Amino acid sequence: MISKTYQDLKNEIDIYKTRIRQLKAEKKWLLTKVGLPSGYKGSYFDIAGIKSSKSFLSIEEIYLRVQQIDQLIQELNFMVNILQSQLKEINEMLYKLEGRAYKIYYLYKCKNKSFIDIGEQLGLSAKQVGRIYKEIVNDN
Repeated sequence: MISKTYQDLKNEIDIYKTRIRQLKAEKKWLLTKVGLPSGYKGSYFDIAGIKSSKSFLSIEEIYLRVQQIDQLIQELNFMVNILQSQLKEINEMLYKLEGRAYKIYYLYKCKNKSFIDIGEQLGLSAKQVGRIYKEIVNDN
């Protein structure tokens, strides 16, 4: 598992989901401009193309951009799934732990506290916190 905090993972998931929504909107716009439903086929394209704000887009360019969008959406969904599985791992770990181990793991992974801050809060040295955290991670 990549070592990221809970909030970092949630933020990254939100960024990917926002990008997916943007790409879907762009795809919908492209298909609407050429008068196609979302289940398009290449032979339905009018050979005239469409005019964008920058320049004239040929049908081939539209078709390629829609394919690129589909590929990007697929890749972003893959990343979202990976990040969500990492969130799930953090949650599962938290459910397994209790006491001091829970506090250390929670403060480090969810609250983004350093070992020094955690040690001060729990009355331990940063080295002790680091050792306990390493045991937690290695045991599971």
